[in-house]
Amino acid sequence: VVSTQSTGKLGHNAKLLLCFLGIFGCYFYYGVVQEKITRGTYGAENERYFYTMFLVFCQCIINALFAKGILLVTDSPADKTPAHLSFICGVTYVGAMLASNASLKWVNYPTKYWERAVNPFQ
Repeated sequence: VVSTQSTGKLGHNAKLLLCFLGIFGCYFYYGVVQEKITRGTYGAENERYFYTMFLVFCQCIINALFAKGILLVTDSPADKTPAHLSFICGVTYVGAMLASNASLKWVNYPTKYWERAVNPFQ
C-alpha cells in the first residue's frame, strides 16, 4: 500500500526531473543553434556572422512574448517591483547577452558555458 504522502513526493520528484530535463535540453539545443548561427559563414563570399545585436533583439522579443503569454494564462499577482529596478535588470541582461553572443566568434559554446558554471559571480 502506497501512502498519499509518498505518491505526492513521487509526483514532485517527477515534475522536478521533467523541469530539469526540459531546461537542460532547451539550453543545450539553444547553444547548438546559437553556435551554428554565430560561427557559420554566409553568402557567396562566405562572410562570418556579425549581426549580434539583431540576434539579441530577436531573443528579447521572443522572451517578452513568452513571458506575456505565461502571464495571460496564469493567475499571477500584480508586479510591485519598482520600474527602475526592472529597467536596470533589463539593460544589464541585454549587455550580458550582447557580450555573450559576441564571444562566440572566438570561443565555442561548451567552453563559454563551462566558464560560466565555474564563475561564482555570475
